[in-house]
Amino acid sequence: MTTEESTIDTSRMAAGERAALEATEAARESATMERTFAGGLFLGRLDLERIMPFPEQTTEDRDQGDAFLQRLEKFCATSIVTSLRIFAFTLNVALERFQLIALGLY
Repeated sequence: MTTEESTIDTSRMAAGERAALEATEAARESATMERTFAGGLFLGRLDLERIMPFPEQTTEDRDQGDAFLQRLEKFCATSIVTSLRIFAFTLNVALERFQLIALGLY
């Protein structure tokens, strides 16, 4: 990006706005040397060297991740499914009640 492309007209900005913009731009320029992949995307830069090849996971990390996924799967299979069943039952009861009201029987 050339200087002409990155120039922003600050003539109509208040002094505080101008100072904030200048501080932001200065921070962005100094951060480009040590940016992360996500930070580069935010700035419009695609730096694939930061993510390729994908880093290998250690055995300890993998074991911790697998243990977490097992706990999460158990939680989802019990708590969430049970909650959805209770919600569905409650909804069915409410719909039946509305049907009885519509028929004038409730």
